[in-house]
Amino acid sequence: MIIYADDYMQTFGVTRQVAYRMLKQAVMGLYRAEWGYRYINSKGNKVVAYERFTQSAKYVEAEATVKFMFANAIIPFLVELEKRFTTYEIEQIAQLSSQYAMRLYEFFMQNLDKKSGKGWLNISLDELRFRFGLLPTEYTLMSNFKKYVLDFAMQQINERTDLTATYE
Repeated sequence: MIIYADDYMQTFGVTRQVAYRMLKQAVMGLYRAEWGYRYINSKGNKVVAYERFTQSAKYVEAEATVKFMFANAIIPFLVELEKRFTTYEIEQIAQLSSQYAMRLYEFFMQNLDKKSGKGWLNISLDELRFRFGLLPTEYTLMSNFKKYVLDFAMQQINERTDLTATYE
């Protein structure tokens, strides 16, 4: 996949230099990042698997582009994700700077009744931490998790998107 700084610049309303710098940081972050998922294998056993998002990442400064190739394991998940998101939802997510706000917005949209405009997400703290991709050593104090992850994400969602959300 190739992403051009000019496209990013137009979408997010930033300069070309800022767009290229942000893309470069994002693609290298994506290259280093891992993700996990759970499934039941053919023997009926629960499996927790970890994968990488990309198998390669490059940036070409002279062309103001970043290039990367998704890892084979993630492609089916990306196809499913593309089916679930509308252009409108992508525009909403583009307003969020917190990766946790983006994930939380996705969870909310999955549980939203389009007819009534209301939804309910019932998730354990351990499952939420897993879905956020947090390691067991990250944000171990509940006060830090609330302040830097959950409350910050909720604030962004409430201030920058069409959703209003609370938690208990």
